[in-house]
Amino acid sequence: MARTASEPSSRQPRITPWLALSFVFKTELEETVIRESEEYRFARIEGYRITLTRLKEQFKDRAVNLEKMEAAVIEQLAKENLCAPWRTSEPERAGCRAGMRLAAIQFLSQYREALRNLGLNGPA
Repeated sequence: MARTASEPSSRQPRITPWLALSFVFKTELEETVIRESEEYRFARIEGYRITLTRLKEQFKDRAVNLEKMEAAVIEQLAKENLCAPWRTSEPERAGCRAGMRLAAIQFLSQYREALRNLGLNGPA
């Protein structure tokens, strides 16, 4: 039996009005996941910026050996209180902690690189 051009193929999915609406409206679960991931992302950025600024301010006017710098970073990260206490939900708190760790790692990495470039830390 020949099929006309207007008849759908059996291989093509049939788009019904209900199926089309399901793509438009998000479920409550999807909205919750999106909201929590945005909370995490914004808190991570905030934790990163605050921690990096604190570390830069703490060491901006003096030369410090790498061991003292590492100890200060460890102390900064060991603090129980977050750098953004207004972040209260668990995704926000996790994001803030992740941002704090990332800033500390990047700060130490940049400091080590600067020491290597200056030749102050001996052989790498």
